Amino acid sequence: MQCADLQRVLATLPAPSEYWVAYSAGVDSHALLHLLSQCRDGVSAPLKAVHVNHGLQKDAPTWAAHAQAVCDDLGIELVTLQVSDKPAANQSIEAFARDQRYRLIGDAMPAEAMLLTGQHQDDQAETLMLQLLRGAGVDGLASMPLCREFARGWLARPLLEFSQDAVMDYAKTHQLQWIDDPSNASDAYDRNYLRLQVMPLLKKRWPHAAQTIAKSASLLGEGRHFISAQLSEQLHARVNQRCFSVESFSELDSFARRQLLREWLRLSACNLPDASRLRSCEKLALSETDSGEVCWSDICVRRYAQQLWITPIELPAVNSVPHVVRSASDLIDLEEGRLVVRAAKDGIPKSACNEGRVSIHHHAEGCRYRLLGREGERRFKQLCQELGIPSWSRMLQPLVMVDGSLWAIGNHRVSAPSGLPEDQAVEFQWESDWA
Repeated sequence: MQCADLQRVLATLPAPSEYWVAYSAGVDSHALLHLLSQCRDGVSAPLKAVHVNHGLQKDAPTWAAHAQAVCDDLGIELVTLQVSDKPAANQSIEAFARDQRYRLIGDAMPAEAMLLTGQHQDDQAETLMLQLLRGAGVDGLASMPLCREFARGWLARPLLEFSQDAVMDYAKTHQLQWIDDPSNASDAYDRNYLRLQVMPLLKKRWPHAAQTIAKSASLLGEGRHFISAQLSEQLHARVNQRCFSVESFSELDSFARRQLLREWLRLSACNLPDASRLRSCEKLALSETDSGEVCWSDICVRRYAQQLWITPIELPAVNSVPHVVRSASDLIDLEEGRLVVRAAKDGIPKSACNEGRVSIHHHAEGCRYRLLGREGERRFKQLCQELGIPSWSRMLQPLVMVDGSLWAIGNHRVSAPSGLPEDQAVEFQWESDWA
């Protein structure tokens, strides 16, 4: 491993505003950090390190102190983050630590920054083996990509083409001092079992096993990219914002259906489901009714009106107390989202907002509504059905009322045009993370 090798890899990646090295104080991340420090003059962006204290080991404070000392010696700024949550009783500690680590780092990194991690060729081989044992499809078997989008920037693994031996040789040559996590010696964890028990046997029979297995992961990654490219046109025709149209879905073969669903979920930045739940999503898409849901991780896929929707498992609560608008320039924050006021032809008179005649409500059972500028009253369920608002989201939709009459349900206007020009009227743009 030389500076020229690292610079060659980085040259193939997007140009970030900053490089952040995920530094655990272990040998792999230490070697990566040290190598970057040696060739920082040839790196196009500022360099930082980030260390996460997961609070799972009694010696974690010592590791954080060691990380700070190493960064001080290299002249690299270190950002230290602390995990405050604890894993649930039935939660994988490995998964908990990974999720917390990436969440904290993603929140801390600036826009357009790139997180660099120290996974190498042997890690890639282990990942593919684990995915095989879990019965993964093409996405899982493609294992770890060299670079992917992450937070507001990217995550890259510049050491994937280097073996564990190459990383260790670099660390010893430069007399690096690192910390060995004692949990790495326990084969109770699946990855450690592969690393400690299985891979040595494979390498004894096939010395280049890690290299060839990692090569297979790379080829599978190319295959996954090809499949994604082939699906993009069909996906574009079916996807509208968060919704996936299932019209004529039964005309596709089962493989194409599942791949389209998987690609939709991946592009929606969801944790991908296992094969069983993906088949359940396919079954939901083929259903003739809107009943049922498929849930995993922190999301649910629900169906309504020939479309699949991605929603959180737990939908937010709403505040039953009306909010009175006092200004035509208000930004209204609600528990379940926010309303942004903007100029709009045929909208609500600015004077009505400034005079406190506009209010935000949520539907109460049994209520009927008089529509602004229209005759008669309407039932809320009937209005939502006409507007295509899914049943699970109706109670969360903010109702914009003007002088006691309904003007809009969320982003769906139900009032008559006001006839006012854009400079005299406004509308409320509804923004939320769930629909």
